[in-house]
Amino acid sequence: MGGAWRDPHLSASSIEPQVALAFREPTQSPLVAICSINYTLAKFPNHPDDPYDPELDCHADPAREGEHPQQVADTMRSLVFLQSIGLESHSYILSCHSCGSCIALQAILQPPSFYGLSDAYTPPCPAAIVSLNGLYDLPALVDEQDAEHQHLGAAYRTMIGNVFGDNEEAWALLSPTRFDSEMLATRAQVRCIPSLLLVAASELDQLVPGNQIDKMEQSLRKIKGVDVIRGFRSVGYHAMPWETGTGLWQSVQDAFTFLDR
Repeated sequence: MGGAWRDPHLSASSIEPQVALAFREPTQSPLVAICSINYTLAKFPNHPDDPYDPELDCHADPAREGEHPQQVADTMRSLVFLQSIGLESHSYILSCHSCGSCIALQAILQPPSFYGLSDAYTPPCPAAIVSLNGLYDLPALVDEQDAEHQHLGAAYRTMIGNVFGDNEEAWALLSPTRFDSEMLATRAQVRCIPSLLLVAASELDQLVPGNQIDKMEQSLRKIKGVDVIRGFRSVGYHAMPWETGTGLWQSVQDAFTFLDR
């Protein structure tokens, strides 16, 4: 977890509301376990109550100084570890939210070599990805804000710069919306990417403009051999799907239904 690549107040335990719903009563879903992944956080010197600046604090905390591709590598390594204890390709659903959606799609859609990583980082392929209120196009978060979200452009520039550096051309290359569809189709043919991608976004999201999901859906629909579903379970403010657990868990259940068809 870790909101906006950087918030220490969000951790792997933030998934607990969804876990409670998933195991509250018997269901017909094939779910047997839930795993939640942490990653190295980016610097956050202006956090409202837990700021971190290694120079001002006169100490270093590597867990809060992550820069790309650290978050992607952490995610890949976590999935590789789970594979070492029994997780198989196409046997799980990878659910994600907000910047976690960006990280998850980066980790799964591209091979490790795209980030300068060795093949040892190759994760087992999920059967589906379920992504809610995601951040998918980094330049658009800064330069293509709608009227409701326009005031966030400068904050997004700072946030993205802390993770991906100041080279905006690199932002575009690393945006899941801009991954090459023919390359992804080739990976889909050999089952290196999931056959189902479910994306959803809340109309009341106060942090992410609607063009993010629109761009992502359009991009995904160009990939031959992949089913793309526009979900509808994400409602309310930005964090509601995981804070209550309802939107996230219902979306996962929808993915089970589509996979069974």
